This record gives sequence, structure tokens and C-alpha cells, in this order.
Amino acid sequence: MDTSQFVNEILVINDRSADKTADAAISAGATVLDNIVNCGLGKTIKRGYEEAIRRGSDIVVHIHADGQYDPNEPPEHIRTILDNKADVFSGSSGIIMYK
Repeated sequence: MDTSQFVNEILVINDRSADKTADAAISAGATVLDNIVNCGLGKTIKRGYEEAIRRGSDIVVHIHADGQYDPNEPPEHIRTILDNKADVFSGSSGIIMYK
């Protein structure tokens, strides 16, 4: 799904990963911020939110890089917020939904 109607910037916080995630993100047009040292999940997420606020973001979508969330779903959830049907949307990889 095309997210360009919703997204001004994709921000990736790289917590000193040794794989090619940062390179792939840059190639895809994302802005990558590298932690100077490995900070762990909590501090890295906090840094991402702080940076999003500093950049004036109205909506922040947090997706783990390990593939546990479908990257095609956020536009649907963003639409829920933009349509004033919710202030916050929170997903869970531990809940299985059947349609």
C-alpha cells in the first residue's frame, strides 16, 4: 500500500545493528539516526518519539524491524486517526484477529 499520502518522513533509529538495515532504509528514502552506542529497545524507542516530536510530527507510527507487524497496515490505522475515530491506535503482535 502506498503511504505517500500520509507520510512526510520515515525515520529509522538504528541501535548499532550489524546488519544492512540502515543501508536498506537509506536506499528506500528513510532518514536514519544512528545511536552512538547500543542503547537497547526502550531508550531507542524513546529517542524515536523525542525526535518525532522535535520534528513536529502529528502522528507517529512505530514498527519493529523484525517483521512482526505488516508494514502495509499503518495507512488504515492512520486513516482512523485522521477521521477522528481515535486519538491513539495500538496494535499487538500477540493477538490474532480473524476476518
